[in-house]
Amino acid sequence: MAQEVWMAARLIAVCVLSTACMEVGLTSLGDKSGPVDTGLAEPSDVDTGVLDPDDTEPTEPSDTEPTEPSGTEPSDTGTPTDDTAAPPAAEPCSGVLRTVRWEVDFPERSGCGWEEDGNLEPLDAFVQAVEHQSVSVPLDGGGVVCDVRFEFGVSQGGMTFPLRYDDQLLLSLNDRVIFSSDQDFIPDLETDSDGLVRFDWLAVRGRPMNFTPTAWALGDDYVLEFPGHDVEGVATVAIADEDLSTLRSSATDALEFELWAFGDNDDTDCGHSGLGFWVEVEVDAG
Repeated sequence: MAQEVWMAARLIAVCVLSTACMEVGLTSLGDKSGPVDTGLAEPSDVDTGVLDPDDTEPTEPSDTEPTEPSGTEPSDTGTPTDDTAAPPAAEPCSGVLRTVRWEVDFPERSGCGWEEDGNLEPLDAFVQAVEHQSVSVPLDGGGVVCDVRFEFGVSQGGMTFPLRYDDQLLLSLNDRVIFSSDQDFIPDLETDSDGLVRFDWLAVRGRPMNFTPTAWALGDDYVLEFPGHDVEGVATVAIADEDLSTLRSSATDALEFELWAFGDNDDTDCGHSGLGFWVEVEVDAG
């Protein structure tokens, strides 16, 4: 019993001493009145890693530019083929060709119209007057013109015919000279962009008349033989097809042939015995 009382008294003493120590410890903190740091964090100071929805700041917009659409063009699948389309048109002059032959005829004539239609008064040994006849050959022929052939072309064998003329004679097509009984006329005339000689009456009017001339024809490859001035004889004309083809290009709607007869002062001047030849126009009638 006495031992138990002694133990109880000792416990009371320990408790009193402990309380005193606690009061001394608090007093030693001086003016620091904050709570004692026990080394344990307060719950509010602990970062749990979990964001409070109310404390979350709004997310700033991204600086990344929006992606541009790809520059690749949509693939071209092509145009559907129309199997019912009409076949391409045939090339001109590749079909069935049709030939139309025209007869060109200049009948015999004589006499000059002195001082008429640009003619001068009679004067011996000078080119004072001219008379001409015209024949037109249409080029449509009912289709596309593919070729034109002349009887006096080399490929056709040329032509030989009786002829008499007084004083000089010249044949033209669309104003371009085909042949002339006197080559002296040619230097006085102009040439076009194709090198063809263009006939102009005013350019030769009044020049001296040559009664022993040398004949002239289109191009460089030809055969041309004329009887002399005011003499009944035989003429031969054969001109290269290439040169005649160039001549034909000067025509569009028609071939306009003209035969010119010149004189100086006689009543029978500006005359000839007649001239005729054929022209074939080859067309693609479609």
